[in-house]
Amino acid sequence: ISADTSWEFLPKTALFWDGSLSLQNYLRDVSSGAGGALSVRNDSTSTQSRLGLNGALTSTLGFTLGAGYGASFYDDGNDTENVIALVETRWQLQPALRWTLGYDRGVMAAFQGNYSTMNRFRTALQTTFLGVLLIQSKAEVTLLDYGFDPIQGDRSDTHLLGYRAGA
Repeated sequence: ISADTSWEFLPKTALFWDGSLSLQNYLRDVSSGAGGALSVRNDSTSTQSRLGLNGALTSTLGFTLGAGYGASFYDDGNDTENVIALVETRWQLQPALRWTLGYDRGVMAAFQGNYSTMNRFRTALQTTFLGVLLIQSKAEVTLLDYGFDPIQGDRSDTHLLGYRAGA
């Protein structure tokens, strides 16, 4: 269940809020499988709420700032609460060329353990060719820390993503 709203003021500025409530219930026990124990799955209730500001500083420089709170409550009692955040800047280098740099922090359900905490650093460069073809390149580094899993133990991952697209 999610909701969001925004209030626009000044020529290109908006105050925004978004929130969500997630109910996760497993219908069968998946704590053991053919190859032995896979992972522990616990039913949970999670909520997140974030307030932010999206706007333009100049005609070529824009930003988004958001911060909030997330909490998850699990049947096994290993609950978590965390700060969630969004920071992004957009720079219009030329009329047809834009560069974006950003950071996201969040908490989400995980395949191992109860949850994972995500810290993502990202950048993108996009251009319009002849006014009709959008070409975009993106790169991301995501650091994931998983909640405690009594069977698999603690785990941290680093994901690298890079791609180029045209449409």
